[in-house]
Amino acid sequence: MTNLAQDLQALEAHILQIIKSPEWIAIIAAGIYSPEITLGDALQAAREAVAAHDLYLEISFHCSKQYSEFNAQ
Repeated sequence: MTNLAQDLQALEAHILQIIKSPEWIAIIAAGIYSPEITLGDALQAAREAVAAHDLYLEISFHCSKQYSEFNAQ
């Protein structure tokens, strides 16, 4: 796993930790903070970034494998 993938997964876990924290729940319940972009949006973005990164690695692997096989002929 690359550093980027690890960083994205750590970011996802950290956002989940914040969302589940009693402090965050209290802030939202009190109506103190009403963001235009929520932590849920940030969590979704982190998940999409992880998925895009995984897809990029998969495509890169398959393309490099096919390129190597083509050059070997």
